[in-house]
Amino acid sequence: TNSSLIGLGPVFAARLGFPVAQISLLMTGFLLGSLLLQLPIGRCSDRFDRRTVLIAVALLTAAACFSMSYGAESGFAGLLGLFALVGGLSATVYPIAMTHANDLARPEQTVSLHGSLLLAFAGGASCGPFVASLVMEGLGPTGLFTTAAAANFILSAFVLYRMTQRAPVPEEQQQDFVAMPQTSLSTQAV
Repeated sequence: TNSSLIGLGPVFAARLGFPVAQISLLMTGFLLGSLLLQLPIGRCSDRFDRRTVLIAVALLTAAACFSMSYGAESGFAGLLGLFALVGGLSATVYPIAMTHANDLARPEQTVSLHGSLLLAFAGGASCGPFVASLVMEGLGPTGLFTTAAAANFILSAFVLYRMTQRAPVPEEQQQDFVAMPQTSLSTQAV
């Protein structure tokens, strides 16, 4: 979802009629939000079951994305706040999932785990914008956030299902959350 939101966020704003300067501010708000919420949400994932935090973040991201459908009506300031919120929430999904995967992996599995996560990230980063652009063609500019909301809702349902299949990682076995930049080079192995 992040590659879709970053890549097509300017298209969303342009289709709503915003000038280039305001589109730049919206995208800056998205990135600033992703910077500001990494540590607080990461600390929550260190203190509580990461899966529960991941579900909460995914559902909050879905709700914030859904709100973007109505954000244009609240004017530029409201839309800027929503862009920052969506950026802040969505940027923590991958690092929480990656940290949870690290909690479950043995040390000798780290390199292959990170390679697999990077491959999955690349697949999503490649397919996501294409799918979101198709939805935008059908639904209009808000299709971008509809797609991101749906992806986060599906993620939360999947994590909820997985919680029924495996007990939580004991707190003493959990690794510390590591904030990750918005880039494809986001694994410790790289």
